[in-house]
Amino acid sequence: MKLTPDMARSVKENYLGTAEDVAVPGYAMPAGAELDGLGPTLVLNAEYDELRASGEFFSALLAGNGVDVEQVKVQGMLHGFLNLPATIAPVGDALERIAVRLRQGFAM
Repeated sequence: MKLTPDMARSVKENYLGTAEDVAVPGYAMPAGAELDGLGPTLVLNAEYDELRASGEFFSALLAGNGVDVEQVKVQGMLHGFLNLPATIAPVGDALERIAVRLRQGFAM
């Protein structure tokens, strides 16, 4: 099923509530936050996620604000793929990539 603009709006309203409900700009939608000065960031986007473009846009915003960002398109996957078993190769590979980045961060 294709995500329509009305469906996306409904999901956003369900997630955030009204604009008045969001006390801190950027808290729930990080692309609206102050991005410079953030630490190294890994952004994983599923190849067949209809929201992938927003993840790619967020990666570009991070890079434009001087953040060390690694943007990865995980081949063959849909939105929410990290909830699948790690025995599925792209899922296991993505989890390992996350673990490597975390180990690198803690080694600093």
